[in-house]
Amino acid sequence: STLKATPKSTEDDINDATSAVRKHRLFSPPLIVVLSSIVMIDMFSVSLVVPLLHQYYKMAGVSNAGQRELLSSLFSSSQIV
Repeated sequence: STLKATPKSTEDDINDATSAVRKHRLFSPPLIVVLSSIVMIDMFSVSLVVPLLHQYYKMAGVSNAGQRELLSSLFSSSQIV
């Protein structure tokens, strides 16, 4: 006995694709949750590093206020990148 494959219609393909997208959306978190989590982790890591900058300035021999401001600005701008 031979089995014949019945061709699927394009409507069936569209329905399959639509159901796959719906299943994916059910299990993926909303974009705002993902972005909020990333921002929270970044802010937490910055709050751990900023208090240590003064000690690093002393160890590096930075005594000029202008140099400290420049280094602080570079650290802040690196957070954007």
